[in-house]
Amino acid sequence: MILFFTACCVFLGYLVYGLTGFGASIVALPLIVQFVPLKLAVAMMLAMDLVAGVLFGLKNRGDVNFGEAKPLLLWMGIGMVLGVTLLVQAPEAILLSVLGAFALFQSARNLLSQSKSYVPIASQWRVFYGTVGGILSALFGTGGPLYIVYIARRLSSEPARRATVAFLILIASLGRLGLFIFAGLIFDPRLGPYLMLCLPVCLGAVVSGSLLRKRLHVRHLNQLVWVIVGVAGLSLLWRHLPTLAWL
Repeated sequence: MILFFTACCVFLGYLVYGLTGFGASIVALPLIVQFVPLKLAVAMMLAMDLVAGVLFGLKNRGDVNFGEAKPLLLWMGIGMVLGVTLLVQAPEAILLSVLGAFALFQSARNLLSQSKSYVPIASQWRVFYGTVGGILSALFGTGGPLYIVYIARRLSSEPARRATVAFLILIASLGRLGLFIFAGLIFDPRLGPYLMLCLPVCLGAVVSGSLLRKRLHVRHLNQLVWVIVGVAGLSLLWRHLPTLAWL
C-alpha cells in the first residue's frame, strides 16, 4: 500500500514536471515523506530527477542560455555542499518542518500570484538564488522554483527559460548524485523496490505532462496541485513542529 501511494505521488509530481519543466520534487516530496523516511525519499527522487532530466533537459538543449546558466552553477555547487551536510547531520524533524514551511510558501505563492510577468533583476542575485537553490536541491530536490524565479527575471524567451531551468535541474541532479555517493545516502537496500515501481511511473508521467501541455489549458490543474502541496506542507508542520520543542 505504501508503494502504491508513493507511486501516485510520483506520478503527480512528474506530471507537473512534464507540464512546466520543473516542480516534481516540491509537489511529490511533501506527500511521499508522509509514508517514507526523508533520506530514502530524497534518494528515490534523485534517481527519477536524473531520468526525467535526461529526457526533458537534453531534449531542448539547443534553447539553453549557457551565458545565464554557467555563472549560477558555482553558487549552486556551494549550496549543495551545505545542503548535503545538513541532510546528514540535522535532525529529521527539523528538516521536515523546513520542507513543510517551504511547501506551504510555494503553495501560497502560486495560488495567490496574479501575474507571471517579472521585473528584470541584476546578475548579482545569482549568489542568493544559486546558493539557496543549491541548499534546497540537496536537501529536498526543490531548488527548481528558485532557479525559475531567477531565470525568468533574466530571460524574456519562454523556450529559453524552460530549457535553461531544465538544464540547471539536470546539472543539480548530477551534482547531488556525486555528493550522495560520497555521503553514502544512495546505498539504502530499501531503495530498489521503490525504484522498480516508480521509475516507469515517472517516465509515463513526464510523457503525459508533455503531451497535455500542448493540448490542455492547465491553469485549474495547477491550482489543484498547489492546494495539495499546501495541505501536505501543513501536515508536515502539524506533525513535526511539536517535536522540535523536545530537541
